[in-house]
Amino acid sequence: MGGILLRGMVFGAGWGQMRHDWVFEVLTDLVDYAERNGLPRLARKAAETLAVARDEIAAARDDGRGGAGGGEPSLH
Repeated sequence: MGGILLRGMVFGAGWGQMRHDWVFEVLTDLVDYAERNGLPRLARKAAETLAVARDEIAAARDDGRGGAGGGEPSLH
């Protein structure tokens, strides 16, 4: 199976809508970490970034771009 291994998940052709879930998980974890460790500015910025990611990925799906320009995601 070809593809990119990232955080235990293989990303390649045909991986579908689940391909952005790791982004949401990482940002959610960052919000939780910041809140638990008394970092309110970081928590707010991470929450804001999470909202932007959700909006942009949803918009990209709605217009047929898939959120990463169509095919494979850009990891840089």
